[in-house]
Amino acid sequence: MSDSSYPGFHRLEPSERLGRLTADGWLDPSEADLLSRELDPALDRVSENVVSSVRLPVGLVVNLQVNGNAVLVPLATEEPSVVAACSRAARIAAQAGGVRAVRGERRVGAQVLFRTELSPAEVQEGLDAFLPAFKKAVALSHPQLAAAGGGVQAVTFEPFNGRCPGAGTFLLIIDPVDAMGANLATSIAEQFERGLSEALPGEGLGAIVTNYPLGRPATATVRIPHDLLATDGMDGRAVGERIEALSRWAGIDEKRTVTHNKGILNGIVGALAALYQDTRAATATLDAHACRKGRVAPLATWELTPDCLVGRFEGPIACGLVGGTGPHRPTTAPLLKLMRVSCVGELEEAVACVGLLQNLGALLAMATTGIMPGHRKLHERKGRENR
Repeated sequence: MSDSSYPGFHRLEPSERLGRLTADGWLDPSEADLLSRELDPALDRVSENVVSSVRLPVGLVVNLQVNGNAVLVPLATEEPSVVAACSRAARIAAQAGGVRAVRGERRVGAQVLFRTELSPAEVQEGLDAFLPAFKKAVALSHPQLAAAGGGVQAVTFEPFNGRCPGAGTFLLIIDPVDAMGANLATSIAEQFERGLSEALPGEGLGAIVTNYPLGRPATATVRIPHDLLATDGMDGRAVGERIEALSRWAGIDEKRTVTHNKGILNGIVGALAALYQDTRAATATLDAHACRKGRVAPLATWELTPDCLVGRFEGPIACGLVGGTGPHRPTTAPLLKLMRVSCVGELEEAVACVGLLQNLGALLAMATTGIMPGHRKLHERKGRENR
């Protein structure tokens, strides 16, 4: 095992890569065989230097009612209690009429770092002159996007002033329509950078998508009468009071807030992972939304009213139905059929509902039996089944 330099490694077949690693002492033959058994050859066309795959089980959240429609939502997760808790919360919510969701106004941003000796006013003047032709060029470069009504909505310039003299950033705001839009945004930003360098004196130093949330976030709301929260040992209002207290805790104590939001991401990331979506982008965008006021805040909150417990989730859902790898995976289409999703807005709504209900499932457990009894019971059951 001399070093990790493998020129041309990407040009090998996966089995050849494993053979090289074994010959060089990185792996024993038995270990290489274990990796080979988990290898889906089709995945070599998805990523780089592929030698194996990590499979996650896809479980279904049942009982879910979104805007009056019955849906099933897949969660890719190794944690059985996540699926179980969300399904339990969905059953309770369904008895109360289900979850109401409103899709967001999806916008994706891209930035171009630009260095110039022009004043900010001169840059703005040049931008105003350049922008109409640029929008037409984007429409020609992305005809399907233009035909669907998407494209560049606006471009702004922010000088760094004393922080970085002579430089600033352009922010492109793009309507991606049914795409998640990250690659699209970067492509358009690079096109902008090339064109601007010809239109204005100066130089572009880099162009890239931003995962900072733009546009309007999605929301999901549920109203649960007290009696539906009752357990064998506690009346429903008492359960609701405890859930409200736990929600307030998450709004006060950032150490608790982070874990509160992580539980919401258990549902959101699980649903997006099942569809082969970019879960890192989704997480980054939601984290930024949670911190938009200068400190991390809960993505979902719960409030007790005289007759019910009201829960509300708010956050951007970075997702798409075109582009990326998801549409080309054989499991994506049937899973979307189970979700009864026909457009990206419906996908947003379903995922937002799962985030809210996952939070309810966790808070219900904390407020009553505690997290670990159900968690441990599911793991022990799975352990017995595997013996």
